[in-house]
Amino acid sequence: MIPSEAKVDEERTEVVETEDSLLANRLLANVPLEAEDRTELDQAKASMASSILFPSRELRPTWWQIFDLMKSDFDEIDQSSGALVVGEASPGEWGKDGRQVNLRRNIEITGESQHPADLFNVGTEVYLIYELASEGMGTISDSARGNAKAKIIEITSAAMVVEEILPKLAVPWDTSPVAIIPGPPISMDPIKKKLMELGEILLGADSLPPLAWVDILAQRAPRISGGLSKIGTREQQLADSLANCESSYVAVQGPPGTGKTYVGSKAVHALAKKGWKIGVVSQSHKVVEHFIGKVYEIGEGVPVGKKPKSMPEEKEGWEIGESVDQWALKQEAGYVIGGTAWTFVGSGVASLGLDLLVVDEAGQFSLPMTIAAASSAKNVLLLGDPQQLPQVSRASHPEEVEKSSLEHVSLGEATIPSDRGYFLETTYRMSPPLTKKVSELQYLGKLTHSETVENRNLENSEPGLFAVQVKHSNNTTSSEEEAFEVVKLVEKEFGKLWVPGGGKPSKTIDQDDFIVVTPFNDQVRLIAKALKKAGYDKIRVGTVDKFQGQEAPIAIVSMATSSSDELPRGIDFVLNPNRLNVSISRGQWGAYVVHSPQLTKVQPSSIEGMFQLGGFLQLISEGQ
Repeated sequence: MIPSEAKVDEERTEVVETEDSLLANRLLANVPLEAEDRTELDQAKASMASSILFPSRELRPTWWQIFDLMKSDFDEIDQSSGALVVGEASPGEWGKDGRQVNLRRNIEITGESQHPADLFNVGTEVYLIYELASEGMGTISDSARGNAKAKIIEITSAAMVVEEILPKLAVPWDTSPVAIIPGPPISMDPIKKKLMELGEILLGADSLPPLAWVDILAQRAPRISGGLSKIGTREQQLADSLANCESSYVAVQGPPGTGKTYVGSKAVHALAKKGWKIGVVSQSHKVVEHFIGKVYEIGEGVPVGKKPKSMPEEKEGWEIGESVDQWALKQEAGYVIGGTAWTFVGSGVASLGLDLLVVDEAGQFSLPMTIAAASSAKNVLLLGDPQQLPQVSRASHPEEVEKSSLEHVSLGEATIPSDRGYFLETTYRMSPPLTKKVSELQYLGKLTHSETVENRNLENSEPGLFAVQVKHSNNTTSSEEEAFEVVKLVEKEFGKLWVPGGGKPSKTIDQDDFIVVTPFNDQVRLIAKALKKAGYDKIRVGTVDKFQGQEAPIAIVSMATSSSDELPRGIDFVLNPNRLNVSISRGQWGAYVVHSPQLTKVQPSSIEGMFQLGGFLQLISEGQ
């Protein structure tokens, strides 16, 4: 069944008089249209109004895609991301166990045209599409088809099993689904509710309230007694600055390999030891769990707790089996809790009176999500790098609130302004020539390498970044020619003696010492297939989103697209400097960029496109 609130958008109609839009209009009532005519409070109200509408705007394109798929031809469904046409389906009997209220059945699905493991994960909610709607099924206008929610409970090499729950008042059907498409997006109602509460605060304000989330929203420099600390190690400086925060924030920009998580976790641990109540939020459970895991490893009696997204085979020491607010109430002193934005907008966490909220990967966390979560704490630490993977938004928003909170407070600068926080300028990962390339591409030449990487060596290989041209044509999202070149590069470096330096033992390069990155899933599959055929089935291959934070002696980047005419998602995606930055900076010694020579002859349609092309050409130039 489709939630009633989503049906509003089924015909692409706008809802004018909703609670969020009414509040947004009230905030904008006396705000000048032109930014240069606005006061600081005016601009904050304009940004707040757009933030309040952010959840609804973000979900609308996802619902449109779902509605379109429900009515699409089967060949279009089969070619869509996260959707497939069912080959054979074997439904079980309807029934229920224990205290279950609704009837349910399992359906085993085999013979799909695509392998489900490439499209879905166990636990994912999906819509099952039926040729004809039965009584009680969800429907969509101008279509005889029906739809019903289900959850994927098992995926094997031979089949996929989904559990279908019968809606209330529906009559059990015995038909089988003909297609599976993505399920409904997670509800953002709790986020919207919190943003509306914050909007009401600004609505009645004559001046900007001295609150951390307001400082972030209004792009104000942080209010810190005595200013940013410059004494001691970076982690000591950060802890001292946070301790002197006056209901404000501190930003930390950490380029690849600069120890962002190390510095942040050390500072958080020091403050928790002093009795601070601290939360950690990010856009994914994985990122949060990585950060709090580092705090937990330091130990020394600091309680760390998070309810895991899923129970792993081996329980981590920080895992708790209850809500974080209930767990936190049992702690006698300082502690660290973790969760997503939904955790921190809840009334339970809000009542804890957190001293600090850490926003990890704040370079990928949108402004509205940040301020919603940040309202739960007195002070905020924005930790990340807006020059790496950008904040992903499904829609465009007024006042550019879709940008990340770290980019927002950085005022669009490549490196964080000195009055906003700290720029971690030393990378401990990349070789000197590779660091120089990355530094020039994204950090105005301010990123330097640590002395610890100067005594590294890879047998008979030069360090740095190397462009490898491979001629091909008519390729969009995959290239066999580049896949073969990737194999050749692996064969070239495999088995060489690697001296990592830093007191680590030398070793011969094996499959674990490569990372292969490409913009497209089609090329991921093609390269993985080519490597497996050559006997390298354990080499990591994926899109850039998969590898942020990982490293290897050798990084290989396959661009895949033949030319600008074949760019399926535009130059902004393939030549995006943030994505290139993350891709090549995986390498500790060297990085290869495999590309078609025609890719350098793009004809940009915008000034931004010209800068992107220029950055790419500078990146692959021979000068080290």
